Amino acid sequence: MSARLAVRVAWTSVRASASVAQCARRQRPIVAHVPAALRAYVAAPPPGQQPEPTPLDMTVYHRMVDHALDELTAQLEELLETEDIDALEEGRGGSMSDWDVEYASGVLNLRLGSYGTYVINKQPPTRQIWLSSPLRYVAEADSSGPKRFDYDDAQQRWFTIKDGELFYLDELLTKELSDVFQTTLDLAI
Repeated sequence: MSARLAVRVAWTSVRASASVAQCARRQRPIVAHVPAALRAYVAAPPPGQQPEPTPLDMTVYHRMVDHALDELTAQLEELLETEDIDALEEGRGGSMSDWDVEYASGVLNLRLGSYGTYVINKQPPTRQIWLSSPLRYVAEADSSGPKRFDYDDAQQRWFTIKDGELFYLDELLTKELSDVFQTTLDLAI
C-alpha cells in the first residue's frame, strides 16, 4: 500500500470515529417504545431536570442498595403489623396469612395476598434495582410491571424512564402501596 493511500485510509478512519462519537453524544427524545399515535401525549422531563444514571463503584452500590432495601423492609414490616389486612382482603378471597415481607440475599419479596407479590432486587452487574409489580390498574389498563432503576447522584434518587415516562422508585411504591392499603403512605428509600 502506498504512503498516500495509507494516509487517506487513516484520515477516513479518524473522520468516521469522530462522526460516531458525535452521534453518541447527540440527545434523542425518549419515545422509542411509544406508538406514534401516542407520542404527542407522552411528555419527557424538561432538559436539565431529567435524571442521569450515575456510575457507581461496586462497593458504594452494594452499601446504598443494602441500606435502601433494609430501610424499605423495616417500613413494610411495620405497615403489615399496623394495617387491618383482614379488612383489605374482605371480598377478595385472600387471608392475612398470605401477607408477608422477606428480604434475603439482595431480594425483597412483598406478598400482598390476593393483590399479588412485589419483587424488588439488586442487579449488581448493571448496578440497578429491579422492581416487578403485580398491580393492574383498570383505569390505566396496565400494570407498572417490571422496571429497572438507575441511581442519580444529583437528585439522590433511584429512577427509570419507561415508554418515555419518568418514574422514581420511592414515588411509584408509595402510590401503588397507598392504593393497596387504602391510606396515604410515605415510603422513604
